Amino acid sequence: MKLLNQLKGIVTKNPQKLTDGLSKVTSQIDKRTGGKFTDKLDKVTNTVESQIEKLSTEDVDLTDSVTADGVDLTDSVTTDDTATADETATTD
Repeated sequence: MKLLNQLKGIVTKNPQKLTDGLSKVTSQIDKRTGGKFTDKLDKVTNTVESQIEKLSTEDVDLTDSVTADGVDLTDSVTTDDTATADETATTD
């Protein structure tokens, strides 16, 4: 979760740079596809921009194990039933 908090810090410090970059990327995609996906690109742009705004203005703790839906992710994972990465690597 430390990585998520670092990303939140980047978003908080540079929201305008991120939205400008997003605009440039979607403009290039739209140009190269001949406007075929304009409506979908607009939807993605609006969604990402709203999330950038939300992260940069709200005090969100990304280390919490409870998602926005209220589901505790730590309850759904049991260590007894799952193989570790080392076990998986040696059995393949």
